[in-house]
Amino acid sequence: MNKTPKYLVSILALLLIVGCTQRYQKMSSDLNRALFLDEGDYSEQVRSTPYPSILLAINEGPRAFVVLAFRDEGAASYLGASEAMLWRTADDVRIKTSQGRLLSTSRMLGARLVATSFKEVDPFELGLLNVQTEATFVGQRSWVEGANVYESYTTTHRFEVLGGSVLRLSLGEVATKQIRESITIPSLALTFDNLYWVSLDTGQIVKSQQYVLPGELLITIESAKPYREQCNACY
Repeated sequence: MNKTPKYLVSILALLLIVGCTQRYQKMSSDLNRALFLDEGDYSEQVRSTPYPSILLAINEGPRAFVVLAFRDEGAASYLGASEAMLWRTADDVRIKTSQGRLLSTSRMLGARLVATSFKEVDPFELGLLNVQTEATFVGQRSWVEGANVYESYTTTHRFEVLGGSVLRLSLGEVATKQIRESITIPSLALTFDNLYWVSLDTGQIVKSQQYVLPGELLITIESAKPYREQCNACY
């Protein structure tokens, strides 16, 4: 579903919100220098920042460097995921992801993805490289668009491999498969597509383009420095 985007989301600066207290000032300084760099500057910034990070863009806006705020291990109770990563910007836009999937957003002007979950099997927990193309998954999606609230709409999800490619990312060159997720909301007769690039080496999503609203407000996420278990002490 193609529509002209209605929402202009300003991301002016990004800071680490909650980390090891004694490191906060240095990390904030590092992040201030990291904002909206030229493409060639990202790799050096990623190497010099010892925290999980992503590159984030909204619609056609510039990419920005974002560091993880914290890991939410209780996400299973309300988002249907084993855990969630919270990414948060200085103007308080908040994005939660799990296994590369967009779970929820908040503090965006006029739009909010409240929750998206699967009723039985979560294909992202399985790993998209293991999902059969003929399989259909059933989920639920809740979102807010302006003054309108859309709660617990049933969704169906099908996945298709579009081909392979080598992406040049901050991680280096990564061999990937591009996978399209077609999401249908039967009661509204709406269908829209998300795209994922999955590493052939790790099976992890290294880049994605996902919609907050059905077919509107596109978020592009690129993995810069993946989360490691040894980072637990930093949050």
